[in-house]
Amino acid sequence: MVHGLNTTPYRSFSAYAEQGNTSSRLVNWLSDDDMLLAVVKKRRPRIFPYHWNANTFIDASIESIHGARTKDETTHLPIVFIACCYGGLLLAKALVLASRRPATSLEQSILAGIKGIAFLGTPFCGSEGVEATEIRVMVSALFGVTSSDVLLRVLDNKPGDRDELTVAFATLRKIPIIMFY
Repeated sequence: MVHGLNTTPYRSFSAYAEQGNTSSRLVNWLSDDDMLLAVVKKRRPRIFPYHWNANTFIDASIESIHGARTKDETTHLPIVFIACCYGGLLLAKALVLASRRPATSLEQSILAGIKGIAFLGTPFCGSEGVEATEIRVMVSALFGVTSSDVLLRVLDNKPGDRDELTVAFATLRKIPIIMFY
């Protein structure tokens, strides 16, 4: 599970049972028995939430996945990624970088284990909200908070980094993908 920008894995996949009613039950799609687990419980999934920082977007890596799979002795199990919003771009970048590694690398073994990816609201065609985000980054910088401008370049609607990422990702081996936007 790869969360979106300015959130956490838990918050990305949580909502109130009754939309807009903050006094209703908070439902988590990942951990509540009546949600994802109800569908995949027989398969006993290992749900691994990946918490990422927008400042490190350029250094996207899947090495931590290998570490978690080795620690849990689950390297033989198939991998299905679910990526939300901008986290989908991070995942695509990590997989493209992994595909460029030698055939015997740990990253290649992760790629071989991927059986599917679900992208939820991933802006492969850019995002209309980039201008507001740019202003927020500039204001944050005034207070000493640094951010990566790489993410902003990937999200804008201009040709460039995002287009290169999308083309490189599309040329990876055939991984079943489903997208909701």
